[in-house]
Amino acid sequence: MKANCFDKNSKLFLQLFNGNIITLIHVDEENCGSLIRDDKNFDNRITTARFMFMKGSLEELKNSAVSLMRIKYLTDTEDYVIQKEFKSELDNLVYEPETYFINNLQCIE
Repeated sequence: MKANCFDKNSKLFLQLFNGNIITLIHVDEENCGSLIRDDKNFDNRITTARFMFMKGSLEELKNSAVSLMRIKYLTDTEDYVIQKEFKSELDNLVYEPETYFINNLQCIE
């Protein structure tokens, strides 16, 4: 199973519907995640990371939905189209990742 590692040069880019791009900087620690085998004998890689918001980016995220996320890893870059909403198979709740920051940034201010 391929490991996507984070390092000091890793970044998270969020493209907003208003056309702006927000860049989040990875905190300077290398991390390739942990391999965990589940009860059905499947291997799963769990990777966690911490990113810092750049000055001024919170205001942008409060006012525009996210359309695309790009993750720059140590050796690879991956793009993800952000869904407007989806229903979780795990808890049966509806989530709205497109407007996650608009709906939740007030929690950290």
